[in-house]
Amino acid sequence: MRYLATIGERIRRVVRGSLPMPLYKHCAAMLDAYYGVRQFGIKEYLNLLALSRSPEGKAPTEVHLRPLPHPLYVRSGTSDASVIIHAIAREAYSYKLPFGPVHLVIDAGANIGDTTVWYATRFPEALVVAIEPNSYNFDILQKNAAPYGDRIRCLNSALWPVPDRSLATTGATWTAQVRDSVDADSNICMSIDPLTILRDSGWEAIDIFKIDIEGAELALFLGDCDIWLRKTRSIAIEIHSREAREAVLSATRRNGFTYAVYRDLHVFWK
Repeated sequence: MRYLATIGERIRRVVRGSLPMPLYKHCAAMLDAYYGVRQFGIKEYLNLLALSRSPEGKAPTEVHLRPLPHPLYVRSGTSDASVIIHAIAREAYSYKLPFGPVHLVIDAGANIGDTTVWYATRFPEALVVAIEPNSYNFDILQKNAAPYGDRIRCLNSALWPVPDRSLATTGATWTAQVRDSVDADSNICMSIDPLTILRDSGWEAIDIFKIDIEGAELALFLGDCDIWLRKTRSIAIEIHSREAREAVLSATRRNGFTYAVYRDLHVFWK
């Protein structure tokens, strides 16, 4: 079963389809500003904007955001500020969170850890496993996760259908991709699969599985995914191609998930 997630989402899609794109982007920026100021306060929201417009290359800046118990390190001149507004101010991953206790959250494609720390704050009893293949992102992720202690486990790996495979990482830090081929000039990371993460966590099920892995979801869902899907309660995934969408929908359908489209995400639950 598929449906649009909320009345607000239906309105957003109608507006997006009827307005000229420049006007739509302006309206979206105004909405981001509204949520940013409401959640962070005007001072910290303006601080985030200033960082996004500053030259890249400066040392990461520590920002204090009202919904979080600990500060975040944010890089200037990058997408860090926009992903923080997306994940924390607008709570993009809050739709259809599972009922009952949440013990294990997997954040695949954790970037600097904005969603990771949001989950850790929302579910203080859960273990959050944050996976990030890009080494520069991973350094910031570790800094942002450190105040949460052993409640967050950071892995400098790439999510893949099988573990312990050498993969090449390419692309910008905020759109880092992995591919199943390497050469002398490649940046290499090792793969990890969902079953290995689940086994190492000590829990029986993945309560929340956030997946934003820049196209590698195609390989993940074309692989032997039924075992870990049967052990998963909810998924929030960003899908990057038509082929990947078909693979994800086919695999989740045969494993009993319902889904909805929520903003840029496909959200699945049982």
